[in-house]
Amino acid sequence: IGLDASAFRAKVEGGECAWQVDRDLADAHALTIERAPIVFVNGLRLGGGRALMPALALDVDAEQEIRRHGAETYPNECCGALIANGDRIVEAFRLPNTTAEGARRRFMIGPEDYRLAEARARERQSTLAGFYHSHPDHPARPSATDLAQAWPNLTYIIVAVREGTPEDLKSWRLLDDRSGFEEI
Repeated sequence: IGLDASAFRAKVEGGECAWQVDRDLADAHALTIERAPIVFVNGLRLGGGRALMPALALDVDAEQEIRRHGAETYPNECCGALIANGDRIVEAFRLPNTTAEGARRRFMIGPEDYRLAEARARERQSTLAGFYHSHPDHPARPSATDLAQAWPNLTYIIVAVREGTPEDLKSWRLLDDRSGFEEI
């Protein structure tokens, strides 16, 4: 069953869902949202092929903001939204990590903060293209929990922060069969 934009918004506004990731599945308490290979976002049918979402270029200012945010929140994970205009990510919009489950290894973007990210994108006459977060003292590659929580056709950026210093920063997209990510 696809989840259209209005149904997703209703779940977010009703507080039924939030974006949460935990790198250790053994003690994950992540909220889940019913998903399917085909999802409707802002009235557009997504899924069924990788070509529907081209890779987006990351502006230097947005990259620097992600790195700064990761360094400032170390040893905890940072998180935020990726705002795109056309084929470029033009802003890394910081969001608070609201997890009560230990920000050192997981992040959560709550319903109100998700709405703020959407509003920020509208304010800039842009789109909400995806999300970023840091992996403190871990590689900049998606974990099993990142995979479990990912939505199709969004861009995910992960920055590795080692001992407080941002290092690798990589961009990922969920494969259409949901078996993993491809680096973009």
